[in-house]
Amino acid sequence: MEIREDNHTQGNLDGDNHEENNSSKELLRRVTRRLASLPELDMRAVVLSEQLIDLKVEDAAGFLNSLLTEQQAELTGRKESLTALAELLAAELLPYEFLSQLYAHARENQMEVLALTLFGVGSDISKKRKSEEPPKKIQPR
Repeated sequence: MEIREDNHTQGNLDGDNHEENNSSKELLRRVTRRLASLPELDMRAVVLSEQLIDLKVEDAAGFLNSLLTEQQAELTGRKESLTALAELLAAELLPYEFLSQLYAHARENQMEVLALTLFGVGSDISKKRKSEEPPKKIQPR
């Protein structure tokens, strides 16, 4: 049930853009199908975060941009994948540094939808790190 790609295949394609584009689309199809097969949103978010971390920043950004902008009705699991993305961002499952790199790559490569999706997400994480105030304990009545 593993969906991870070998980084040598996924991240280091030396062929033309057509070959790389087909590989990216195949990854998108496989990941979205896999996420759709999982019964719970939390599980989908964790699997998606693990998949993204295993990719190079450029490949992860390309994958997310395709997920956000792909208009194919036949893309099985797109809705589940988008909700998993929202959950992993809300649950802060990706490291701040990785989010920053994704955002920077999206901005530099005119991936507007991805950049807007990621805009400000990591700032909450960064603010929490700076304050590092322990959570208040709830006292029973």
